[in-house]
Amino acid sequence: MGGGTGQGVCNAVVDTGGGVVLYGITAALGSAVDACGEVEAIAERTASRLPE
Repeated sequence: MGGGTGQGVCNAVVDTGGGVVLYGITAALGSAVDACGEVEAIAERTASRLPE
């Protein structure tokens, strides 16, 4: 995952065997959202539905 700590932006690339899935979060400035934490949570919730 890549992003800037405290910047409200995070991206993740997940290998699905036959391709990739891109996850990205951009939070509003001044937001208390942990962008990388949210991307990680979304990726974990959807991992079982991705091809291997």
